[in-house]
Amino acid sequence: MSAWAAFDAPFDSAGEGGGEERAPAALRRAGLIERVGCEDLEWAAPVLRPPERDSRTGIVAFPGLVAASEAIAGKLGEVLDSGRRPLVLGGDCSLLVGVAGGLRRSGLEAGLLFVDGHADYFDGESSTTGEAADMELAILHGDGPAELTGSNPPLVAPERTTIFGHRPPDLDPDVAHERSRVPDAVIQLDAPAIRRLGAAEAARTGIERGTGAGGELWLHLDLDALDEAELPAVSYPQPQGLSWQELEDLIRPMVDAGPVGISVADYNPDLDPDGRHAARIVELLSRLLGGTT
Repeated sequence: MSAWAAFDAPFDSAGEGGGEERAPAALRRAGLIERVGCEDLEWAAPVLRPPERDSRTGIVAFPGLVAASEAIAGKLGEVLDSGRRPLVLGGDCSLLVGVAGGLRRSGLEAGLLFVDGHADYFDGESSTTGEAADMELAILHGDGPAELTGSNPPLVAPERTTIFGHRPPDLDPDVAHERSRVPDAVIQLDAPAIRRLGAAEAARTGIERGTGAGGELWLHLDLDALDEAELPAVSYPQPQGLSWQELEDLIRPMVDAGPVGISVADYNPDLDPDGRHAARIVELLSRLLGGTT
């Protein structure tokens, strides 16, 4: 199987230069490259600026997001075309816009295994923050500014997308509202559903939906799928999430399915002053990815 090759997407879609923007560097300091045993490309996408909300699209740092997504798409395409598998170190999950653009440049229409504590299906009007990380899945499915959505068909097909680990609608009215925006074609397996099915069966459901008739997969891991008691070092922590063991049991079959690449997002090192949460993230990734190169 192709070797993993890591590069950074230090996105903080609030555009203010803190939080997730520092995550790739923190994970590197915690030994991620060495523990996983991946090639280090020593490349980072531009950061998102300015922090103001765009008057036309309602998206914070919109010019920066367009430019940075283009840069990620180019780098991802280079990595894939060289026969390596990208490991994209975020940053927040708005990095997926560039990832999906790079997949398309390489002629891949990959299904998406989207592990995230949120559905990320608002838009520039309905999002209270205007952060692109509120809406990147909707953008991938074609709902957003033309500068980001690409041409038809959508960058990712809704019918080849599964959301895992987001919260049940009864948690909060905002959660219920966001989930109501997700089209029926998308499978939603929230944390309670994963427990009912079992992690392995939940993963199998998403893998079968994502691959379709033999297609490729992309795995996105947003760490706020973990319960706030398990990982408080995220910008938008929530209860009723997954435990570390549940997350590992869910992701292992996905990694074993051989995705063309993986992205990791939404660890906030500003909330982890002693680095203990970074160490646990690296430990998880090393168990899942180490030795697969």
